[in-house]
Amino acid sequence: MNTNPLYLTVNAHEAIKPWIVAGPFYQDVSDKVKTMTFFENPYSSAGKDVMLEIVEEAKKIFLSPASEGQLISFADKSDYWRLLRKHEGIFSWGRYNFSNHCCSVFLSTTFALKHKGVKQFELLTSGRTLIGFNGRMVFDSEDYSPIEAIEFGYGYLYRYKFDATLMAGLNTVSVALFRMGRTSSVSFSLRCNDEIEACSPLPEGITKELRDRIEEEVSSIRLERDVFYPEHTVGFSIKKLLIPKVRLKAQLLSIDGRMLKEVTLNEGNKVVFCSGAEIPDGEYEVKCIWEDDQGQFITSTDFNIAKIVPTPTLKGFDFFDERKKRTLEHFTENPNFLFDELWSPVAGYILGQREQIWAQVARYSQGLYEEIDEKVIIDTCKFIMERRDCSEFLLQAIIRLMYWEKENPSLKFEVRELMKSVILGFRYWVDEPGEALMHMGSENHRLLLHSAEFLAGQLFPSEEFTNSHQRGLYHATKGRLYLSEWLK
Repeated sequence: MNTNPLYLTVNAHEAIKPWIVAGPFYQDVSDKVKTMTFFENPYSSAGKDVMLEIVEEAKKIFLSPASEGQLISFADKSDYWRLLRKHEGIFSWGRYNFSNHCCSVFLSTTFALKHKGVKQFELLTSGRTLIGFNGRMVFDSEDYSPIEAIEFGYGYLYRYKFDATLMAGLNTVSVALFRMGRTSSVSFSLRCNDEIEACSPLPEGITKELRDRIEEEVSSIRLERDVFYPEHTVGFSIKKLLIPKVRLKAQLLSIDGRMLKEVTLNEGNKVVFCSGAEIPDGEYEVKCIWEDDQGQFITSTDFNIAKIVPTPTLKGFDFFDERKKRTLEHFTENPNFLFDELWSPVAGYILGQREQIWAQVARYSQGLYEEIDEKVIIDTCKFIMERRDCSEFLLQAIIRLMYWEKENPSLKFEVRELMKSVILGFRYWVDEPGEALMHMGSENHRLLLHSAEFLAGQLFPSEEFTNSHQRGLYHATKGRLYLSEWLK
């Protein structure tokens, strides 16, 4: 059985691989597309004009010859073509956002056919897809109707079939994938009705034998663990093969991409970055880059790790007050903790540090009014006013602060008025007017929305809520009713 990820005999109707990939490239389009896009709402045309611009830009480059280690630029960003080492039959990239973003991914591979002729291909994709062979585009999902829609995650995979006339011998296939929305993710699989010999396009100037030895090094990397404690050594072992004119650079990166440590390994079998005690708690990335002696990128691989300090829990009701005190002190002193350590790959990055609102709540609860960062409160209010997804998570903090402010005003008048305006102008449920990017249908979102409406209505029972033009008492009653239904 061939286990080399660079070359593969692909039987008819099996998923084609290996591939080289560039991206994903993310573009924030929230300033141009403020409602659900046509990907998330099939009855909407929102975002089609922006998608057209992005696709037209991609058409200029996606058919260009590609090889591993080559640099590609798109959407004001750059990335290296690199080997895709995923073993699944369906490949996916992307992330969740609180506003509209576009995810673009480019793929390429080469494969040999025994006989020329018309071949049939079957495509599974979650978004707009372009496919070309030998420098000529032959498929655009915009021009085809899917033959099937398959539920996949939070969306659908669409199945297409198309024909392409190919040569005997070596052929090149190029793919571009796009999806726009809060869920800016793409999924893809391509199959042929004939057997093919697929080969990853080699880096320029690198022989097959040399590339095989590099891949042997890649596959030899071993992490002793992926969660490190202070007493552990942060690093990994590797079977270094002493490949002439090739060096390995190992990097320890923060979750936002900052390089913290770098080690160049020319010989030996161990990479040591630091001890666990030298880095703060949180998530990190270990990135390994192979270069030639001129510093030219060849290939890379990466791993996600975390460092934590285990803290014994004070158990039992007798320690309730002490646990509460420690929790509030912790969030007061660690404003980024909530997403840096609990939800960092997604929310901490996308929210842009608005999770720090909970540090302000913790400070307020302890009477530390001078330590409250009112700019964080203002930024949070602006986020909620834009009705971005997950706004109701942050609205809980604003409502909590407003309850305290009504009893003992401690913030600036204009901050207090902004918070009140946000609470009165919010869209609490789907039966209210207006549009939003907010996801409202799932269990946790519903509970937060109904709780917020109930508490907001009690907070301002006689005030008119500016979005619904109903009094607060109406919202308190409706929120309580919906909460009761949710609990049932």
